[in-house]
Amino acid sequence: MLKGKKGLRILFSVVLAVIVAAVAMITENANVDHVTVGEMFIDFVDVGQGDCTLIRTADAVILVDAGEAGTADTVVSYLKEKGIKNIDCCIATHPHSDHIGALYRIFEEFSVDTVLLPDIPDELIPTTSTYEKFLDGLENVKNIIPAGAGDDFDFGSLNIDVLGPVKEYDDLNHMSLVSKVSFGNTSVMLTGDTETPAETDMLKKRNVDYSADILKVGHHGSKTSTSEKWLKAVNPQFAVVSCGLDNDYGHPHKSIVNRLENFGVEYYRTDLEGHILFKSDGNEITLIK
Repeated sequence: MLKGKKGLRILFSVVLAVIVAAVAMITENANVDHVTVGEMFIDFVDVGQGDCTLIRTADAVILVDAGEAGTADTVVSYLKEKGIKNIDCCIATHPHSDHIGALYRIFEEFSVDTVLLPDIPDELIPTTSTYEKFLDGLENVKNIIPAGAGDDFDFGSLNIDVLGPVKEYDDLNHMSLVSKVSFGNTSVMLTGDTETPAETDMLKKRNVDYSADILKVGHHGSKTSTSEKWLKAVNPQFAVVSCGLDNDYGHPHKSIVNRLENFGVEYYRTDLEGHILFKSDGNEITLIK
């Protein structure tokens, strides 16, 4: 009788170990923490005067920009706290230091499958040490894809629809990749530093759905972005301004704040709120923090 109980205990321990190992394997493959099937989390990471957006589902991780090089520790720690080991797609919206500065560390610390970046004209390619580090980091990436308007990518349950730039410009801000990331019936519009001329050109395209539940306000809330026509086309429920506290540029500009309020958009600022987190169930987006 004693041997029988001991045998059951051993069998139970073995079964439990198998279950734990299976759960661990699923978690590692998902590369996310506290995300279940049917959920999407959108994290606007506070990197001061810069941009960094993390989008997570149970089967995919997308990182959009990562702020200045000096915020690399913040971003790396944030991702590791979320249990992330692999990034399915990294979008480098454009090669300004406040967007790509910390990406070299991301490429060192995490496995990155794909990087999407704009096809920059030769005369605009930076010669800065920040850009050189970024290029060096790309050597660790499996797939590097120059993307533009009309390109479409699927990563697990997430879809990336690239909406801009629609043509070449002589300004790096206008060359920012504009992407609409969708999960079920919900979406977030990510704009980099796109300004009004590029917004206007995008809106000339017919039969394009620019609507999104969340708008990442262009160029940190600069008055040169987020025109009335663009805001009307996107028609977001929420907007997020990623900017630094008491920054030298006066971001977000009062005119943009007033425009968001006049359109009835519920907006949040990383300089005031810190990290900002939303959750989607595929049909509705809610603010978590």
